[in-house]
Amino acid sequence: MILHGRASSSNVQAVMWGAAEMGLTLDRRDVGGRFGGTDTPKFLAMNPMGKVPVLEDGNLIMFESAAILRHLLAKTGGGALAAAPHASGPRVSPSESAASCRPLLRPLFEGTLS
Repeated sequence: MILHGRASSSNVQAVMWGAAEMGLTLDRRDVGGRFGGTDTPKFLAMNPMGKVPVLEDGNLIMFESAAILRHLLAKTGGGALAAAPHASGPRVSPSESAASCRPLLRPLFEGTLS
């Protein structure tokens, strides 16, 4: 699987981290930011919004980090990220949990605390 996006993108980092926790190795390609390439016809055909990350999984092309993570979870069963059943309370999927934590984690990725 190929992941298009620069390593400094927090959304690309989330996908790479999730993939690693699932035991997957993605072939990441530098696109976006100082690398450019998000405005090319080829990239815009994969993501009309011109944003990273974009995942190529065979003939399937996906964008948006949360959607990519849900796809990888469904494909692999989740590995270390699989939601464990709890004795009480609702079962929360890793993507829902990650989404709820994003505002708290953003300052860490940006290198500033406000």
